[in-house]
Amino acid sequence: MEVIIKEKKYNYTSDYPDGWQFSSGDYFKTAVEIANYKCFIKRFEYVKPQDLSGWEYLNKLKYKFEPCLPKVYDIVTVEENRKQVHYVFYESLKGSTLNIRCQDNKPINLQRLSKDMFSAVQSIYTYGYWFADFCEKNIFCEDNGRFLLLDLDSVQPLNKPPSNDMYGNKDYWVLVFNFYRHIINRQEIKLADISGISLNHLQIIFLILNLKIFSQDHQLEYMSPDVFENLPVTLQSLDPRFGNLFSLVLEESAVGNFSYKFEDIQQLITEKIISREIIYPPLELVLTEEILEPVPEMSEPADSHHGREVILPAKQEPVQEKVPLPEVYTELAPAYNYRPLIPAEDTVEDEPVMPAEEEKTRSGTESPEYELTADDQ
Repeated sequence: MEVIIKEKKYNYTSDYPDGWQFSSGDYFKTAVEIANYKCFIKRFEYVKPQDLSGWEYLNKLKYKFEPCLPKVYDIVTVEENRKQVHYVFYESLKGSTLNIRCQDNKPINLQRLSKDMFSAVQSIYTYGYWFADFCEKNIFCEDNGRFLLLDLDSVQPLNKPPSNDMYGNKDYWVLVFNFYRHIINRQEIKLADISGISLNHLQIIFLILNLKIFSQDHQLEYMSPDVFENLPVTLQSLDPRFGNLFSLVLEESAVGNFSYKFEDIQQLITEKIISREIIYPPLELVLTEEILEPVPEMSEPADSHHGREVILPAKQEPVQEKVPLPEVYTELAPAYNYRPLIPAEDTVEDEPVMPAEEEKTRSGTESPEYELTADDQ
């Protein structure tokens, strides 16, 4: 096949499946040498372009440079074994994903991370999209210190607000909506009430806060529920302006007007999170909302942080009570109870057979996966 890299044409012969790896429905191969260039290649056979929300966006990125996004050298469609197969050629990056850096306890420049993440989502926004799969495994830290967003085929058009059936990790979705419901008492908020780009801006706040707390004490397990699930409470304890910001974003999303500047959010993050010497998660939580019935324990797959949901039980009489955090998790059912996504048998359609070691789909959420409840939509 013919591949264009930096305005020059080169011949490439695929050696699939030798040395190719599989993840989330796609095959990929790293550090593939084409002429003097090293490429990261994704191969789409089971998933069709029309099923990828970001396929058109990838084509718009070809031959262009965008800050804090990997270069898309070319996209080529060929026929293999009487099937159309699509290859996406990215630049090869040197470094590691953010989740790996956390596992290895490597230092993370939070100021640079904040700057680069806002730059990346703004670049996506200029093309008319937002990033639906925001999580540590899709953030890459180059050896030179630059951070980039990966998995660009999962972007969504701006005219599509957040929805339960969108493909992607929903950890940071849940933190944003829990902040609205349980910190600033916007109990009736729905997923579609916030624009995708505004959701991205608010997710970055929680990412930086999560990493700040982790960087203070590497004895903590990264993404520990005791810390992660309490981030909305921690955030509001730092400065009430965060609550004001969330309220402003919600009000402006309702009218399609966005007067707030992401630079102001960056400044608030720097001042109240990054520049603080140490951040202590609250030792107590003052409840000014409903005390809810305990929810029975439910089994979760090993990847229990991937794609969370929020279940809203029946409303009860509001009370005000000071509760120690270790005892509160089973009572705050909306914030901390999650349910596996199990499709109804009569709605499951025949799908292409995926490799047995990791069956996943790109048309919606990953599997195993969790969803936000129907009440949220």
